[in-house]
Amino acid sequence: MKKMGFTMILTATTAILATAPLAAAAEEGKFQIGLRGVNIDADSHDDGYALKDHVAPEVSLGYFFTPRISTELAFTIPGNQPFLDHGVETGSVKQSNTSLTARYHFNTEGTFRPYVGLGAARSSYSNVNLPANASINNGDWGWVAQTGIDMKVANNLYLNVDLKKQQQRSDIYTAANQIGELKVNPLKIGVGLTYRF
Repeated sequence: MKKMGFTMILTATTAILATAPLAAAAEEGKFQIGLRGVNIDADSHDDGYALKDHVAPEVSLGYFFTPRISTELAFTIPGNQPFLDHGVETGSVKQSNTSLTARYHFNTEGTFRPYVGLGAARSSYSNVNLPANASINNGDWGWVAQTGIDMKVANNLYLNVDLKKQQQRSDIYTAANQIGELKVNPLKIGVGLTYRF
């Protein structure tokens, strides 16, 4: 299912690019908005609590202070994820990831524009359905490292490939007692479109 979902995202992105008009050149604005399909590969192990890998849509908002320096706020739209206990599915949870990064851009006048970024990330959980009425604490913060490339395909329109590595850990507890730790530490690989205005 994960591979099928990612293939559908790539197919939809290709179809949009094929119909994108190549308009006359115009000045790029300081704002950027984007939509990606993201494959979230949780760095989970079979020796504890984990979340299963999944695909999710991600929305991003950016602002360019200079042609080379920008900031990006990105958040994934939560969906149901299987919860694993030592590799066995025992429940489900909705997880959303929000990240805020500072980015440095290379080759700002070219067709291919790589970038790197560093910042902070936060996870939140809802619709928690775990054994023994267990819960996961919300609002844990961690670091995130980012790299990617924007490929100009039309006036102010870019095909974007983005990679983020996050450090995310949350406590699992029943009542007031902590019973374990959820280490997600996801690797997020996204493909989509961004628009400058």
